[in-house]
Amino acid sequence: MKSLILITIIGIFILGCEAVRDDGTVIIPPVDDGIKDDEVVTSPPVEDDEKPEGVDNSEPTVEDDKPKEIVGFEGITQDQCKKFGGNWNECGSPCAGTDAEVCIQSCRTQCECSGIAGFACPDGFKCLLSGTIADEMGVCVRG
Repeated sequence: MKSLILITIIGIFILGCEAVRDDGTVIIPPVDDGIKDDEVVTSPPVEDDEKPEGVDNSEPTVEDDKPKEIVGFEGITQDQCKKFGGNWNECGSPCAGTDAEVCIQSCRTQCECSGIAGFACPDGFKCLLSGTIADEMGVCVRG
C-alpha cells in the first residue's frame, strides 16, 4: 500500500513538472485553441448603428495625421529635453537618481541629466541624483 501511494505521488510530481531545456528556458506545450494553422479567423463586420455609445465614428482629419509630441516622465517633451541639453531616453530606468538597491526592470521615457557628459534639464526642472556615485546619470524632475 505504501509503495502504491509513493508511486502515485511521484507520478503527480512528474506530470506536474515543466520541461526545461539545458539553457534554462521552459518548454511550453502548444495550446489547442481549435484554430488550424492555415485558418484565417475574422470577426463579423459591425454596423454603424451597433457601435457602442461614445465611439467616434467620424473620419480622421488632417490634424489627426500630425505626429504626436512625445511626452516623458514629469511631462517633459522630447523637444524640451534636447533643446536644453538633456539626454532623451525612451527606455530609461525608473530608479535613475534614487539610489535604490532593488529596481523594477521596465522602461520609462525620460529626460536624463548629469552624468559624465553633463546633460542638463529644461527650465523649471532639476536633476534628481542620489549623490552616491561619481558622474551619476540622473533624471529631470519638476523643481
